[in-house]
Amino acid sequence: MEQKHVFPDYVVLESDNGQRLLDEWKDYNNIMQQNSLLHMSMEEEGILKLLCGKTHNIEMSRGVIFRGTTKVMEGPLKGMENRIQKIDRHKRLARVHLRSERYIMAGLEIIEKS
Repeated sequence: MEQKHVFPDYVVLESDNGQRLLDEWKDYNNIMQQNSLLHMSMEEEGILKLLCGKTHNIEMSRGVIFRGTTKVMEGPLKGMENRIQKIDRHKRLARVHLRSERYIMAGLEIIEKS
């Protein structure tokens, strides 16, 4: 199995107190690139938590393609078929839509196509 970072060029900060996080960030913003802080919506955060679980790793999903429709049988992508934009069967990856132009890559093995 190969492991890659979902957000390779980002540092992810998580806090129960969003305002305090923003206040603390202002102290460091002068050494970072201007506008380098990207906010994640609650919806995106929820999707990532469902996909990653407590381990912060996205496990491999397995599914089938039946008459052009993807059905995930097991793994974190089960029930999220409507978020899959594109599947690379050779690399066993799915492009999963988060919001507008944001997406992540997640492991998806298609075991049957009919």
